[in-house]
Amino acid sequence: MVKKEELEECDSIQIEINNLIDEYDEISGKYFKNINEYIDIQRVEFKGCYFENVKLQESRMISTDFTNCVFKNVDLSGCNFSESIFSNVMFENCKLEGAIFTEGRIIDTKFEDIVGRVCNFSGSKLKNVNFINDNLLSAYFQNNEFIKVEFNNCNLGSVNFFDTKLNRIDFRNSNIEGCSFKLNDVKGMIVTPLQAVEISKITGIIVK
Repeated sequence: MVKKEELEECDSIQIEINNLIDEYDEISGKYFKNINEYIDIQRVEFKGCYFENVKLQESRMISTDFTNCVFKNVDLSGCNFSESIFSNVMFENCKLEGAIFTEGRIIDTKFEDIVGRVCNFSGSKLKNVNFINDNLLSAYFQNNEFIKVEFNNCNLGSVNFFDTKLNRIDFRNSNIEGCSFKLNDVKGMIVTPLQAVEISKITGIIVK
């Protein structure tokens, strides 16, 4: 993972974007700290960048690629990352409330100590992704492809998992109360006996 001590510190993300010469350029090796900006971009690549104590609420970063990047104490509430790619990225202690990650790819990425209520991952492919100590209340994981996805001590209350195959996904130490599933998608889920009772509601079975 990228180390901020080895990067060039920058005062503005927007200035770095403005300095791009053509669509094939990338922003690499930058350390963005204590910045509050609104960003509206498409098809920009960030490689080996570190974002710390940054506020980017409601920004639009469509079809943007993030590779080997770190987001630490960053407010991304309401941001739109539709059709974007995150590869080898770390989100730590970030706000993702209402953020949109739809129709993208998230690979080799970790979300830790995240507040991500109502965030939307629908239609995206997630491979080797870890969610740790996250609050994802009422989030959307509809029509996702999960490959080696882990939820550890997460609040997944009222999350919508419609049309996402959950085979071999372990929910035993996370809250899944009120989640929405389709019957065909729960096959192979790993749950506790109490969670199994909760899931049985979609079958119409009444457990007394």
